[in-house]
Amino acid sequence: MLSTIVLSMLLVITLTFGLWAFAGRQSYKNDVDSRINVAVTNAKKQTQQIDAQNYAQQAEQPLKDFQGPSTYGSLHIKYPKTWSAYINLNDGSNPINGYFEPDYVPDIGSSTSLYALRVVITSNSYAQEMQQFSGSSSSGQSKVSAFSLKSVQGVVGSRIDGQIINNKQGSMILMPLRDKTIEIWTESGQYLNDFNNNILPNITFSP
Repeated sequence: MLSTIVLSMLLVITLTFGLWAFAGRQSYKNDVDSRINVAVTNAKKQTQQIDAQNYAQQAEQPLKDFQGPSTYGSLHIKYPKTWSAYINLNDGSNPINGYFEPDYVPDIGSSTSLYALRVVITSNSYAQEMQQFSGSSSSGQSKVSAFSLKSVQGVVGSRIDGQIINNKQGSMILMPLRDKTIEIWTESGQYLNDFNNNILPNITFSP
């Protein structure tokens, strides 16, 4: 009788311990599953946030690129992405002849059209191109000063402010390129900040 009671008590104790251990294991398993689900959710949110940030950065990137042929120094220019471009390669005397303007490019055949940015590589030498500014510089209509691009070491050109080509007012950069000349200019003071802060600092070419 005593042994039966003892065995019964041991059985009760064993069952109680088993139920307690099982409940603990289930609680631990549920807790781990919950933590895994939270970690997965957080990881997905973090990935989505990173993707959103990358997309926003790309959308906010204010500039797009133009790169000319390697034959003519691989001229590389960045300009505002809201601008349109019309670029003529090898139009005869000019290996590159580009017109840039917000929204759309106006009639390139009209002498009255003004452009936010013009980019030309001419077959004329640097000395030949600079001669056209001697008169306006002497009369005070233009100011000519030495100019170098930060990204192109060892090449010195000129900057003309005031009256530039075709009696238009603006700012123009001339850089020697072997036996040719790079000419980059704006024909409106409205775009001078873009010219100075976005365009000129991002110009590169191979001398």
